[in-house]
Amino acid sequence: MKIDELIKALRGLKVETGSLACQVCGYERNCSIHGCAIINEAVERITMLEDPFSEGTVLKMAAAVLETTPEELRQSTRFHAGDTVWVLMRDEDDVPCDIGGYMFLAVAETAVIVTAFIGDYDDLNGTLAYHIGETAVNFDSDLSVFPISDCYAAREDAQAALDAVASRGPQLKEENNAET
Repeated sequence: MKIDELIKALRGLKVETGSLACQVCGYERNCSIHGCAIINEAVERITMLEDPFSEGTVLKMAAAVLETTPEELRQSTRFHAGDTVWVLMRDEDDVPCDIGGYMFLAVAETAVIVTAFIGDYDDLNGTLAYHIGETAVNFDSDLSVFPISDCYAAREDAQAALDAVASRGPQLKEENNAET
């Protein structure tokens, strides 16, 4: 049976007290007539597909291939070129101290490549054209790279992360001083 045929056959079964029962024998047993065979095949196929292709499993496999964590991979898929990304800015002790808004350009492994909003360029094409021109004429461009874990889609989320760090401020400074 093909998948679409299986789905059509399952939809044709009647539902009795929360279970799919055979229209011929009235029970969930293998009478090999219509309903039971459909139910058994459906259970077998769904069980076979459930584990290898669950969202968590696929995410873990993709993260392993990209040599990152599932959480960082999830974060990187939230951003699209041209989106505003809110980034935790860090001080010389590598402690978050502020947030800044940037235009998202790309993901590279566990980092994001962003640019500051430049003049009137608030769209992706204008910003890229600016950087192409700067690179061609001045051999220079102002792109920044930050870890994915420091990037947020919403300003409120970045502020909440900064506030959480600020509430642990003295503890973080002690940890950093102990490391050096």
